[in-house]
Amino acid sequence: MVTRIATHVLGRRWLAGVSSTPRTITDLWRSGSLAPVQLSCRFDAVLIAGAVLTHAVLAELDESGLPLGPVLYSHGDQVSYWLVPVRPGAGWQMHGTVLLTEPEDGGDPPSVLMPAPGTGRLWDRQWLVDPDGSGTLTRHEHLAVALRRTRRALERGRQRQVRTPL
Repeated sequence: MVTRIATHVLGRRWLAGVSSTPRTITDLWRSGSLAPVQLSCRFDAVLIAGAVLTHAVLAELDESGLPLGPVLYSHGDQVSYWLVPVRPGAGWQMHGTVLLTEPEDGGDPPSVLMPAPGTGRLWDRQWLVDPDGSGTLTRHEHLAVALRRTRRALERGRQRQVRTPL
């Protein structure tokens, strides 16, 4: 009989393991806290503002069948963090988004407070797509295409609503 390890357990190991302080991360998670996971070691994060846009982009990527990496949502800030491959020196310029990456001046990379995968909502943070331990990240080009398509669809929907007579 083969015993399988739950994907959220594998996700916790992977996420803590990419940190420069894995023991601190796992200790914080065990105590029921959010842990500051440093970016730019194995991944960066693209921030997308708004629940509607976040869920629409998530649906677009899910329907496309393309690989989808972890997505963290902050209910307090109403932003999602999409874990993407590190792109040193590459410019991410997409309206309404921010790329969190290592500063060009060589300063400390940013950290994002993250709950342990598989814990559901903790404080204001919740994984919409848990890390599963595979290391799969959302590719920049896939995220960009999904954002453009989703924005066009949302804009068309708004135009229809405005044009509809009362």
